[in-house]
Amino acid sequence: MEKQYTYRLEMSVPHGVRHGELTLDVGDKGVGGTLMMFAHTTDILSGRFEHGLVEFSGLMRTLGYSMNYTAKGKIDKKSADLDFVTEKGTYHAVGKPGLCLIGKIRNGVKGGMKNG
Repeated sequence: MEKQYTYRLEMSVPHGVRHGELTLDVGDKGVGGTLMMFAHTTDILSGRFEHGLVEFSGLMRTLGYSMNYTAKGKIDKKSADLDFVTEKGTYHAVGKPGLCLIGKIRNGVKGGMKNG
């Protein structure tokens, strides 16, 4: 049985805090979903979930470059607490349930701008 978790994220980066959205689809075959951060939405490429601990990876896009990441941490229906490990450093993110309206308004479409 698949469960879906959606969080409003706040990620601490060198230039302050960035807001985004994480949608995780957790099922028997692993973890999928999307990450909307830095005005780009990208797919989660692979992941796993066990006893509230999650690990997943993908490609994060900023205005200037793209970078691979692996995120590790804890999720439940009330919160997300994740570290995103990248070639540029490790960035901590916390999340609360719900949709990130900032990204949807900025991108002008439901679900943000898809940049698969």
